[in-house]
Amino acid sequence: LTSLGYSASEATRAVASLPPSQELSLEEKIKLALQYFGGK
Repeated sequence: LTSLGYSASEATRAVASLPPSQELSLEEKIKLALQYFGGK
């Protein structure tokens, strides 16, 4: 996420918003994190 221009604190908040119990691929995690920035 930081490589895409988001700050470390923004990336941390987005990752913290991911569902904790699901086993997601890296691609799925990135997609969900980007949805966080897009207003969900």
